[in-house]
Amino acid sequence: MRDILRRSLPTNIEIVLDTPATLWTCVADATQLDSAILNLAINARDAMPQGGTLTIRCANQSVSSDTAARDSELIEGEFVCISVSDSGVGIAPDVLPRVIDPFFTTKEVGQGSGLGLSMVYGFVKQSNGLFLIRSAVNVGTTVSISLPRGPDLPSQDATDIARSNPAQQPARARVLLVEDNEDMRDSTAWTLTSLGYDVVTASDGETAKKMIEDRDDIMILIADVMLTGAMNGVDLADFARARRPKLKILNISGYSEKALRAGGTFRTDITVLAKPFSRADLIDALDKMKA
Repeated sequence: MRDILRRSLPTNIEIVLDTPATLWTCVADATQLDSAILNLAINARDAMPQGGTLTIRCANQSVSSDTAARDSELIEGEFVCISVSDSGVGIAPDVLPRVIDPFFTTKEVGQGSGLGLSMVYGFVKQSNGLFLIRSAVNVGTTVSISLPRGPDLPSQDATDIARSNPAQQPARARVLLVEDNEDMRDSTAWTLTSLGYDVVTASDGETAKKMIEDRDDIMILIADVMLTGAMNGVDLADFARARRPKLKILNISGYSEKALRAGGTFRTDITVLAKPFSRADLIDALDKMKA
């Protein structure tokens, strides 16, 4: 995830990764784990508007029965602990117990859905893991997720196996994702990357138009219908189709079909995926485009 994290964070945030070679494997859905780490990194970014340090540490963790008996938040067993720390503004003590509640957010109106931490918490609990958050105002926040230990890997690790079998690594289709909501753009870009796509992004139609003009390697265009600026997603789709007739196009929108029709931005010849959409919804829409 190093490249995804670097693209998701401004240059004034230093990324420190501490992943020891002796780390155990863990049992969890890999895509959900990636999404959890990205969610925590985005929260950390927002907590450091002036910059700072994001530290991701991994460690083996053993919890004895005696320790678990003394702390109701712990479970006996062996885990891999992944902690994401920032040097940001921190969370006030009276607010901290509420941060995992769905739709609760400490961000400004329009800057967050309040679902990030609750989704991470739900993923950890579904994985039979442990979730812990510690924070101090003007010092920073650390979120730790501990996932059950998995089986030991054979002597050749997964990276070596992938490198030794290049035929098993298919070519990655390049997607241009155009979305003016930063959180939505980051989340969708990561989902697409986890599905095997090579993703480039733009935040407005004019930037995307220039990318379509300058690059001939873009195979799929995914654009929000209601983009800020002079060119909306439907205008961009028309431009892209005229210039690249074989380009596959998917529009996404948080508005209903009725609202799009009223605004003159509904087109029967372009597939529209309604927001919010799940990973399965996105897969289904992309599969239909391939057919």
